[in-house]
Amino acid sequence: MKIAQPSIEVWEAGTYPARVKAVEETVSTYPGSEGKPRLKFVLEVKDAGRENGDQITEIWHFTNATLSKHQNATFRPFVRALCPELDLDAADLEIDTEDLVGKKCRVILGINEEKGRNSVDKVLPAETRRKEPPKRTAPPPDEEEDAGF
Repeated sequence: MKIAQPSIEVWEAGTYPARVKAVEETVSTYPGSEGKPRLKFVLEVKDAGRENGDQITEIWHFTNATLSKHQNATFRPFVRALCPELDLDAADLEIDTEDLVGKKCRVILGINEEKGRNSVDKVLPAETRRKEPPKRTAPPPDEEEDAGF
């Protein structure tokens, strides 16, 4: 059996549209946080600017599993980007992580040089299309003002 290194295409750092494809409950292996629950989100990231058409890749994004407001908490800002209308301070709030699957967002991708792959540096709300303001129509001309024409 021959085994080769997998080929990982590294995209340019930048902002890309994405959507949550899947979520998995895992446990942290980071020193000092071993055994604490965390979540692995699989994000489908799209690059529409490719010469050969749209390209989609999957990138993992890990968060903690708490709605803590702590500056190092990662789940709360992730949910805020996916569901900006949600009141994260509501006393009776419960979030089913499966309800986040399919939600759209934008991600700022960075490059992890050590691992040779992209990383999610930040998650932003999905870009919303602005509704065009209603077209203004000119008020009907006042006959007295038009009298001189």
